[in-house]
Amino acid sequence: MALVRKKMMDAKKKMRYTPYDILIFLTIMFQGAKQLRIFPTPFYKYFIALLFVLLFLKYIREKRSFKISKAFAALLVVVISFSFIVTPTTKTIVPAIFFVIELLAFRMYLGIFDTRKAFFERLLSIILLSATALSIFGFIQIIGYNLHINFLYDFKWLGFVPNYYGYLGEGRFYSIYDEPAHLCTILGAGLFAGFYFFKKCKNIKYIFALLAIAVFALETGSVITYLSVIIFVIFSFLYNYHFLGQKISPKVILVLIMFFVTAASFAVAKPSLISNSMDKIDNFFSDNIDNVNSQNLTTFALKSNYLIAKKKINDGYIFGTGIFTHESYYYSYIDLVYEKHYQRYLNYTDAASIFIRLLSEFGILSMVIFLAIIAYIIRSYFKKDYIGTFLILLFITQSMRLGDYTWILTCLPVVAILSREKTGSTKAIGGKK
Repeated sequence: MALVRKKMMDAKKKMRYTPYDILIFLTIMFQGAKQLRIFPTPFYKYFIALLFVLLFLKYIREKRSFKISKAFAALLVVVISFSFIVTPTTKTIVPAIFFVIELLAFRMYLGIFDTRKAFFERLLSIILLSATALSIFGFIQIIGYNLHINFLYDFKWLGFVPNYYGYLGEGRFYSIYDEPAHLCTILGAGLFAGFYFFKKCKNIKYIFALLAIAVFALETGSVITYLSVIIFVIFSFLYNYHFLGQKISPKVILVLIMFFVTAASFAVAKPSLISNSMDKIDNFFSDNIDNVNSQNLTTFALKSNYLIAKKKINDGYIFGTGIFTHESYYYSYIDLVYEKHYQRYLNYTDAASIFIRLLSEFGILSMVIFLAIIAYIIRSYFKKDYIGTFLILLFITQSMRLGDYTWILTCLPVVAILSREKTGSTKAIGGKK
């Protein structure tokens, strides 16, 4: 009995959040929030800087070794060489310095875990906490909007730019984030995290978390978020059947039924948001450039930045213009692409997607190599490694509608993947088997 009690206490101790975990959580929460101009520096940058300092001191104090893989070293070389040698300007050097600090901070964070599974479960726990917290903020918005209580749905008093709007008489909400599409990965991955821990612990609190995240994901009205949710729901079942080789259980069927009933109920209750989502898909594949002002913001952001990248390549920039340079070329090229018939400047700093930004800044050859590497990693991981598959899904889903290299759910998975010398190896992140 004493041995069982000791094991339970050890398990609780392992799941206790450290200051480093809290900084990761705060970064996820605040990186998507657009702050008012009274806060010139985004809060998440302070969290990353503090994470780097605390981990650096921890490594010195405990005399930990710090080793990096060849792949991770290559990434650092690319960032530093392009920023300081190829295109050395203030607009490239300053973000590059922060990017390198962030990469090293995440690598040190990974190094404090003894095994990949320990890191994986801690990351899932933080993602679930973040997704649930963002969903709760979203529900507070919904209640405040319906009761006409301004401060409950307009978070200017917290220092954030308003992050809601009414659509055809219905409120569309996206918590403290400034764009609903940016919630796609955290909510989709949050659903998988809830499924993972419910399967492991059989605790009803995870059912409530799953319901909260699923309903709020539907409330965002974002097609990218819907797609991410579908991807991670499919991955939840692949995890159960493909990776673990387990048969379907009544509890899994219950979770599936609950999810589809929730989705169907929402479709009936808010048909305008669903029809609006279908219009977005139709606009995205439309080639009618004259209808640019009727397009929704996500469609315009993606298509305009893609056309700019394409135009740059046609003008001879087949190897791109260098890292952190997309913004420098945006303003002149959008006039050439749309002949001043555009509705506004959108995502000029990050090109709206990692894939579009890489095409713009590194050219078509680099893009082909990058996609080939992703395909190879997916093929290697999908055979047996659900942790690696989850990490690559985090990167892909976040990159679909966000081009910020420093975004935590883009950057951290890349660091974790590159921190292994060989794809599919059993080498632990912290150095232990």
